[in-house]
Amino acid sequence: MNKPKRLIPLALTIAMMACSAAQVQPTAIAAIPTTTPVAIPTATNTSAPIAPTETPTRETLPLLPAMMLGPVTTTVKSPTNQYAATLINSAGELATSFLLTIDQAQRGSRWTVLKTTQDVVGGVVALVPMGWSPDEQYFYFARMYAGTGCDAFLSGSELNQANVRTRKVRTIKYKTGGPMALSPDTKTLAQVVYEEIQPVRASRRKATATPTPAINEAQGIQITAKLILRDVAGKRERSVTLAEGSDLTSFQAGSIAWKPDGSAIMLTYAYSPCNANARYSVVEVNAQTLKTRVVIDKDDRLFTPQVWAEGGWVELLDRQQKHWLLDPTNGQ
Repeated sequence: MNKPKRLIPLALTIAMMACSAAQVQPTAIAAIPTTTPVAIPTATNTSAPIAPTETPTRETLPLLPAMMLGPVTTTVKSPTNQYAATLINSAGELATSFLLTIDQAQRGSRWTVLKTTQDVVGGVVALVPMGWSPDEQYFYFARMYAGTGCDAFLSGSELNQANVRTRKVRTIKYKTGGPMALSPDTKTLAQVVYEEIQPVRASRRKATATPTPAINEAQGIQITAKLILRDVAGKRERSVTLAEGSDLTSFQAGSIAWKPDGSAIMLTYAYSPCNANARYSVVEVNAQTLKTRVVIDKDDRLFTPQVWAEGGWVELLDRQQKHWLLDPTNGQ
C-alpha cells in the first residue's frame, strides 16, 4: 500500500460534512451500482482545491486538511431552496477568518450571521455546516477543530442554531468536544466523546503481600470512547461504549454519517491512526438499539463515511482521496 500522496483539501472536508445533512441528497450516487472507485462531484464545494504550502516530511494523516492559505466556500441550500447558507473559511498561517451569510431567494435579502477572525496556531479550525431543519426555520453550524498531532477527525463542543425568522443565533454548548453530526430531522446530535479512565488510588492501609500494580505511564492516558446520541432540544442522551482501556494513539472514532431516515449512523473506528500501520473499520450503529455492526473490518485503505444517500449507498473516502460506493447490507 503506497503512502498517501496528498492531503484532503479543506474545501472537500467541509463540503462532505455538509452533504451529510438531510437536505443535501446526492441521488446520483445511489444510481451507480458499482464497487469500483467512482468520480463523484462535490456539488456544495464552490472553490477549487487549494494545495498545501509545503510538502510534509513525515507520514501525514490522510483524513485531515493541512493549514491552507486562501478562502474555502461552501453553500448549503434549504429543502425547498428558499434559503442558501454560504460559509467562507479563510485560513492563514496564524489566523482564520469566518463568514456565514444566509440569502433568501424570494426577497433577495442577505443576513450576515457571523463574521469574525480567530487566532490559530498549530492546527485547523473550520466553520462546518450541520444542516437545515425540515421546516427551513433553522440553519445549524459548528466550529470544528483539529490539532496537527494525532487528531484523525475534526471535533466540536457546541452547536449553533441560526433562526432565519428572528435573525438570532442560539449556541448549545456541551461538556466535552468530539466528532459530531446532526440527524436529518435535526433533533438528535451524534457525538464521539473520550472519557479519561482514572487510575485506582493506592490504599493507605498497611502494605500487604499483594501490592497494587504500578501504572505504566508510557502507555499514555487511558480512555473510554463512547458514542452519545443526545436530544438537541433537551438533556436526554443515550450512549454506547466503542472502546475501553485504550489511548488516542491507538483508537479514535469519527466521520459520522446519518442514514437519511435517521434510523442508523455510519462511522469510522481508527486503529493506530498516528502511524503508517493505521487500519480503519467502517461500523454501523442502530440509532434505536445502539447495537453496532462492523461493515468493513480494519482495512488499510482507511475508509471514512462521507454521505449516506437516499438510495442506500454510502459514499466513502479512502486514504488516497478516492471515492467509493458501499452497500451497507453486504459490505461490498
